[in-house]
Amino acid sequence: MPSTRSNAPQQTNDELELPPGHEPSRVIRCRAEGAFSNAGLRNDVIREALEKSLCALLDTHEPGGAWRKILKPGDILGVKLNRSGQTQIGTSDAVTTALVKSLESAGWSPQQVVLIEAPQGLAETLGTLPMTEGFERSATDFGSGQDELALVLRQVSALINIPYLKTHRIAGLSGCLKNVTYGLIRHPARFHAANCSPFPADLYSLPSFRDKCVLHLMDALRVVFDGGPEVVAGTVHDAGMLLVGRDPVSVDAAGYMLINSVRVRERLPELGPLSSVIPYLADAHRKGLGVAALQGIDLRDV
Repeated sequence: MPSTRSNAPQQTNDELELPPGHEPSRVIRCRAEGAFSNAGLRNDVIREALEKSLCALLDTHEPGGAWRKILKPGDILGVKLNRSGQTQIGTSDAVTTALVKSLESAGWSPQQVVLIEAPQGLAETLGTLPMTEGFERSATDFGSGQDELALVLRQVSALINIPYLKTHRIAGLSGCLKNVTYGLIRHPARFHAANCSPFPADLYSLPSFRDKCVLHLMDALRVVFDGGPEVVAGTVHDAGMLLVGRDPVSVDAAGYMLINSVRVRERLPELGPLSSVIPYLADAHRKGLGVAALQGIDLRDV
């Protein structure tokens, strides 16, 4: 599978140190050429981009082999989407369809897939399992707070996380770490103090999240580059990209770089240093949940 290492990131973050002997955290950046057409998004192009990214990430020659590296035959797989901005961004149907069809070709039935925060009617169209609704009766302590976890976390044995890439007026960035944690607790609005720091990192430390997340697939086909997480006219750029990795912190850091490149194109100032703009991501790095130091990310273009 052809892939190339990207040039070294222009942004640096000297405040975040890498442990001795650190292995670079691989993130695949794939441009889905031709994904946008006059007739709408092309599922075939998005599926090809997804499968090429997966093969490059996991060093395999075919998608089935890649899926078998991260999933077990009997897994019930939760696919965590993002409800916020779905109508305006309009890419969730195509990305989710590509994912489910790829899994089906590799031997996983749609009846082993649970869609979480999916667009209306998509689960019925794809034939996936109904999601267990509701939250646990008692709160889980995650260090910096307590909240009830979504019952669907008990229903599934593995999670694929599909966030959008959006700026966020409070948190700095809405991506992998925030999507998979805040979207699966009862009261996410309670945890926005101090730029949301350190809540997403502490939540992701829980086995319900960390042990079940097998893949982070950032939908950057359309990027909200300013004023997010709300989606308004003039703040969305058709980047046509997927960012794929197993480390949510590194995928978010790669998303931070992509947003800055879009902002330069749009003649806006770049976001500041990652550790100050997205402090919860720096928290996750320091807790050993992933790599946010840009010099420690093996970013490969496919």
